[in-house]
Amino acid sequence: MSLGLSEGTHTSNPPEDSTAWDSFQSSDSIEADIPSAPKGLQVKWDKHQSKPTLRDLQSKSGPNITPNPIPVFSSDHPAPLLDSPILGTTLLDIPPTQAETPPAEITLTDVFVPLESIKPSSLLPVTVFDKHSLRVLCHFARDSPPSRPDVLVVIISMLSSAPAPITEINLETTAPKSMAVKLQPPSGTELPAFNPILPPAAVTQILLLANPNKEKVQLQYRLTFSLGEQEHSESGSLEHFPPPDTWGNL
Repeated sequence: MSLGLSEGTHTSNPPEDSTAWDSFQSSDSIEADIPSAPKGLQVKWDKHQSKPTLRDLQSKSGPNITPNPIPVFSSDHPAPLLDSPILGTTLLDIPPTQAETPPAEITLTDVFVPLESIKPSSLLPVTVFDKHSLRVLCHFARDSPPSRPDVLVVIISMLSSAPAPITEINLETTAPKSMAVKLQPPSGTELPAFNPILPPAAVTQILLLANPNKEKVQLQYRLTFSLGEQEHSESGSLEHFPPPDTWGNL
């Protein structure tokens, strides 16, 4: 009986080195007891998922980490420059400058009509000036110069009834911008004293007037002369011209 009890007592007692047994059990369960990493630090690569950026990892690691600023580059294409509300309006809303063609210059530089080639028309002459014993008349030619149907040929005649000579006769004319006027050299600049026995002397001058737009004609003139020792300067307008449609066939 004593042997049986002693054996039972021996088997029921744990081994003296119980600490070693506990350490062995704890070594087997080390992996189970280690806490898993936070989900925020776990990076799982998925075939269909894009790789997380450095900014994503830093935001998940905690608010205490202040990363250095990293410029973010967008993969989107930048909007066109003309889509800007300022530049777009400035560049697109400005109407293109249209190059205006300047009107052709009206000139009579190359036009000259000899006095002997002129044929007078059937129109009555127009009196331009009649003062101080000097009379100025305008006679209209029947034809226009060759290749210039827009030009009217006018013969200006100056007659004197003064008892003294008239000298230094000078006539100047101006026309609107849409026209051109030219005075050919006069036949003279002096008129003798009037003699009722002799035919009156005359100074003649050819005036050429270009009117391509067939507008109403109004010229300005300035007439200067000396009667004896007295100088005169007169100015006025010329308006009584034949209709432009009839020029060249008066």
